[in-house]
Amino acid sequence: MAPSGVRAASGRVVRIEHATGQQAGLVQLMVEPKAAVVLTGALRERGWAIRQ
Repeated sequence: MAPSGVRAASGRVVRIEHATGQQAGLVQLMVEPKAAVVLTGALRERGWAIRQ
């Protein structure tokens, strides 16, 4: 994940919340500010909904 700018913060890089039987969940990523624009664009191209 390093090439995408993802860095650990307090030992966590990714946080995922979901509920059994639900079609959607929440993923939180900690990224360096300069990587956020590129990562946001790549995720949107793949159909992800982005909340900032």
